[in-house]
Amino acid sequence: METLNADSIVASITAALSNYPGRPHSDFYVGITNNLDQRLGEHRVTREDCLRIFHATNYDEAHFAESTLINIHHMTGKVGGGALDSVWVYCYEITDTTIERMMHNNQILLSYA
Repeated sequence: METLNADSIVASITAALSNYPGRPHSDFYVGITNNLDQRLGEHRVTREDCLRIFHATNYDEAHFAESTLINIHHMTGKVGGGALDSVWVYCYEITDTTIERMMHNNQILLSYA
C-alpha cells in the first residue's frame, strides 16, 4: 500500500467531504491508530464504512493530518490520540451506531457521544 504525507491525506479527506454539501465537518470522525481493524471495531465501523483510510509515511505525518483535520477543518476527533507507531489515518461518518468513545482499564479515554 502506498504511504502518503499529511498534506496528501488532508487534501483527499477534505475533497471527500465536499461530497456532503451542507453537512458540518463535525459529523465526521478522524483518528489515527497502529491497529486499524481493532480500532474500527471499537468504533463499530468497517473499512467499507470509512470515507477514507490512509497509511501515512510515519507517525508525525499521521499526527499532523489528524490535528489539521480536527483543528482547522473542525472534524470530530482527539488530537494526540494513537501510539507513536500509529500510521493509519481513518475517517468515517458519525451515526447512531458508531462509538466515538474509547475505554481503557474502565476509564474513558475519549468521548464525543
